[in-house]
Amino acid sequence: MTVKIHRIWDEALWRTSHQRPLDAAVALISWTPPSAIDSGRPPYIEPMIATLCVANGPVAFRLFFDGNLSPMATIVRARRKRFPFSVWERVSQRWGADVVIATTAGDAREMFDQHWSMQGQAAFIFEHGADTRHAIEILSRTRDWKSQRLPAGVSLLLSPAVDGDGILLAAKDDITLETAVAGIDAWCGAANVPLEYAAPARIP
Repeated sequence: MTVKIHRIWDEALWRTSHQRPLDAAVALISWTPPSAIDSGRPPYIEPMIATLCVANGPVAFRLFFDGNLSPMATIVRARRKRFPFSVWERVSQRWGADVVIATTAGDAREMFDQHWSMQGQAAFIFEHGADTRHAIEILSRTRDWKSQRLPAGVSLLLSPAVDGDGILLAAKDDITLETAVAGIDAWCGAANVPLEYAAPARIP
């Protein structure tokens, strides 16, 4: 299999438009051949992404059900609203999910088991020393990112493309994105995983 990094792609095909924050520098990670339906990601994708995430700062992602987490992980429980506000939250897709803060690759890998294939997941990589409280509240409740910017203190957002068979990287600026891409390039080289920079897609 080969890892691909896309700078331009068909957002309708990959279903990434709602995951893309305003003014973010973006790239798409995919792999070929694509996984069979419901077979998950290639075995090297999860450790690669998890390792690179925690190397750049604490990682926060949504927790929808009990996961396989170590005592080093921190769980921030969402504030639950009472009826009728709870009904409005569900209808408006603003209901709060619990959030995990992971500092180890093992805990960060749990994000792939939490509604990843259904495109329900999103993860923040925080800048070291950042105040994370406001960003965690946004991560807990936001399902559509195209109308807002990344919160202060967040360097990268990761989210699944269609069926979980791709990963959107959305960075606060071009330098941060290029640093992340360089990390993927270096990891693939060290692991002897083929890496390609995809040619621009022909957008309909």
